[in-house]
Amino acid sequence: MVVRRRGTGSVTWLAALGFGARLLEPIFSRPRAWQILEIFVAAIMVACARLVIGA
Repeated sequence: MVVRRRGTGSVTWLAALGFGARLLEPIFSRPRAWQILEIFVAAIMVACARLVIGA
């Protein structure tokens, strides 16, 4: 039963990524959008690192 739920979750996640990528293509065709996304991801990574380190 658990395996079936994980499989369904994977299919749902990958389908959402595919459709989302198609919908967001016009936005991410510009380099500035990628820069903003990378800054956002970097901020999340720094926040996670601080939580792990305990700072």
